[in-house]
Amino acid sequence: MSAEHIEKLAILMAKKGILELEIKDTDFECSLKRSKLLPHISPAEKKEDVWEIKAETVGIFYPKVKPKERVESNQVVGLITVIGEPFDLFSDREGEVLEVLVKEGNAVQYGQPLFSMQI
Repeated sequence: MSAEHIEKLAILMAKKGILELEIKDTDFECSLKRSKLLPHISPAEKKEDVWEIKAETVGIFYPKVKPKERVESNQVVGLITVIGEPFDLFSDREGEVLEVLVKEGNAVQYGQPLFSMQI
C-alpha cells in the first residue's frame, strides 16, 4: 500500500469520525489511530478579546472571509484542501475578522493560525 493510499484512508477517517482502523493482508499490516474527534476549529489561547482560528489539518488554504467582515458562530470562514478533498473551516464564535494570516493558495501546517478575530 502506498503512502498516498494511507493518506487517503486518514482523510476518510477524519471525514467519517473513525478513531481506529486496522488493515491486515498476507504481506502488509497497517494500523491508524486518532487520539480523539477534533472540532472543525480549535480556538487559540485567549489574548484579551482576540482569538485565532487555527488549521486542523495540513493542506492548501483558501479563505472565504476578509478583514473587517463580521462572522457568526459556525459560519464557514475558509477551507483547506488535502489531495483535492476540501475541509471546511468554521468559526467557533461570532466576531469580526481582524486579519487573514495566510495568503490564499499557500500551504498550511496543523495548528497554524489562519485568522485573527475580534470577539
